[in-house]
Amino acid sequence: MAKESTDKGRGWLEKAADFLAPIPVVGPVLAAVVKHFGPRALLWCLFGFAFAFALFYFRLVPLPARVSDWTCTTPNRINVTVVKDPTTDWRAPYRFWLEKEADLLRERQETSGYMVAVIESETLAATCEYKWVLNASPGFILSGFGFRSMLSGSSQRFEPLPVAQASRSGTFVAFRSAKYHGEYKLIAVLQVSWKREDLRPDDFLTTIHSQVN
Repeated sequence: MAKESTDKGRGWLEKAADFLAPIPVVGPVLAAVVKHFGPRALLWCLFGFAFAFALFYFRLVPLPARVSDWTCTTPNRINVTVVKDPTTDWRAPYRFWLEKEADLLRERQETSGYMVAVIESETLAATCEYKWVLNASPGFILSGFGFRSMLSGSSQRFEPLPVAQASRSGTFVAFRSAKYHGEYKLIAVLQVSWKREDLRPDDFLTTIHSQVN
């Protein structure tokens, strides 16, 4: 008699599981609970779902942020500094290529001198798309590569910045920085050359001007 009662109980649980399983998203979970743990566990599970729904519905806990939920701004200006001793990291190949190019131009007597340096911006955050424009001071010729360093805790991820516009004469280069919601820095590996020997600069930052467009 006890076995027959147990069989009927299992049959009811299996029917309940079959009824719950087709429900989207939560159905398979509820079906597994009622089938393996019984109706009491199902009631607790339903209570948990209802409680969690109420928390989010009444905004008692914050919803996960979406990209469309944050407001971006465009920086008014971008201050830069020269990175010291950048020859031992990922920027070294770009620096080496620019130096070789500058040596070739000097051998052809198209320029009389050059400087190659890596510049880095201050930390920026939650910005819209904009153009990072680097202008050469009068008498100087500018070329180089732009990058963005995304910061996440102690790790960094780098991506190249596409060139939005550049003058053939080397008076300026504009890199496009896409919309981004996290913290990041802008980096440029630059070559500045000059034709007149009296223009040889003492400070690399006097040869360029950083601005936002």
